[in-house]
Amino acid sequence: MSTGSYFVSKEAENAATDGVIKRYKAAKEATAALENQMSELSEKLSTFATVLKHPKDYRFLPTSYDLTVGQAIKEGDSPKRPVVVLQATDLDLKHVSEMVVNYEKARTDKVKTGARLHDMGLDLKD
Repeated sequence: MSTGSYFVSKEAENAATDGVIKRYKAAKEATAALENQMSELSEKLSTFATVLKHPKDYRFLPTSYDLTVGQAIKEGDSPKRPVVVLQATDLDLKHVSEMVVNYEKARTDKVKTGARLHDMGLDLKD
């Protein structure tokens, strides 16, 4: 038993350190994945905003699960050369809210576990 240590044994200390490292890595991965999803959604919505500003320049093909927007070669054609395909979840406020909440949780966990690792004398490089 070490004196002045919070842990009863070196094994317990190593297990706790490993747990914090795993939480940090999981939070880092989740943050990166969610940032990627948010970036992809941003690009889709930005393109869709342009479409909404100039709808006469585009053709729309809505289905129950997505909306394809493209340009048509001539009036009445189906969309050709799709410029954006929106999934139902892209416009679902509940889905987008969950994504943002999950991002905030992952980012907070990454910061907290990163600080904990720093306090333990371990600095993982991002």
